This record gives sequence, structure tokens and C-alpha cells, in this order.
Amino acid sequence: MKTAVEWLEEQLDIRNKSDGMIWHFKKAKEMEKEQIMEAWFDGTTNWDSESSSEQYYKETFKSESYQQKMRDKVNNYRNNFKSE
Repeated sequence: MKTAVEWLEEQLDIRNKSDGMIWHFKKAKEMEKEQIMEAWFDGTTNWDSESSSEQYYKETFKSESYQQKMRDKVNNYRNNFKSE
């Protein structure tokens, strides 16, 4: 089974990917892995039979605090990439 980022990278099938594109896919895969791991952990520790998967998605990935967390991570990745 492929993740969404892996699928997208395969669909784009760009032959000579630039270093920047490779870096962006690497970071996207890292972020996706972290999201999957956090979702699994939340599911095993905070199980709530009254909550729907759609509600979990909205509260987790569409909340302003989550969006800010992701913006901060992207900025940190970019700053690290520039310094490499």
C-alpha cells in the first residue's frame, strides 16, 4: 500500500527531479509518516465510540492549531535546507 505522497510522486514521474523537488517530497513523506503515527497513537489511546472519523479528521488536520504547527514545521525544514 502506498501513501498519498508516494502515489503523487509516482504519478508525476519527473525524470530529472531538482534537488528542491526531491527535498520537498522527502519532507512531505516525513510529515505524512508523523501524521500516520500520531493518528494511530490517538486511535489506540483516545478511542471514542461517539466520535466519527470525519470529526477526527476535521479536529486534527483542519484545526487552526494544527495548521500553525504544520506551517512552523515547513518553515523549520526550509531554514534547515538553506543552511545545508
